[in-house]
Amino acid sequence: MQHPHVVSALSLLILAACASSPEAPENKPPVAPPQLAAPAAASTTPVTKPVAATPVKPVFSKPQFEKLDKLLATKFASAFMSKQVAEARTTIRAFLSQNACLIDDDGSALQVLAVTAKDFPAKGYAAPVMALPDHDKQTCLTVAALGRWVAPTATSLRFQASYESSSGKTSKVRHELRRQHDGKWAVLR
Repeated sequence: MQHPHVVSALSLLILAACASSPEAPENKPPVAPPQLAAPAAASTTPVTKPVAATPVKPVFSKPQFEKLDKLLATKFASAFMSKQVAEARTTIRAFLSQNACLIDDDGSALQVLAVTAKDFPAKGYAAPVMALPDHDKQTCLTVAALGRWVAPTATSLRFQASYESSSGKTSKVRHELRRQHDGKWAVLR
């Protein structure tokens, strides 16, 4: 009778010998050792979410600027008023041309012209185009008239602007500017 330990030992020796004996190369193709998959390389371009097309903002045209410049060149009976308007002209021109080109209730583009602590909101601003819903929003409104000029103090200037839509309808809006401590004019409303 054989001992179970001897049989087990012999079986292990036979298995080890078979595993270490080389086979003829023609009988078995070489097998490459298994390799671990490399981690995916990080993308060099950032992943971006698709963005909805934003409407193209219209641009105040050369004829519109020429008309606005004529309106701002109006002579006043009062030398004081003429001086106030001349000093504020650059700010008035920039404000009116930008305000005329707003296509919705986002007034944030006007913030750079605002008096300190004035907020032209990104939502809820009463742009002139909001009163003219039939206007072609691919074009700016035209500043058709300026009037009702008042300078209650040396640091305050008020006037009314009439904005004309592409359909010929108009919207009148009162604006006010204030002279800042640095002497520059800024928009209050």
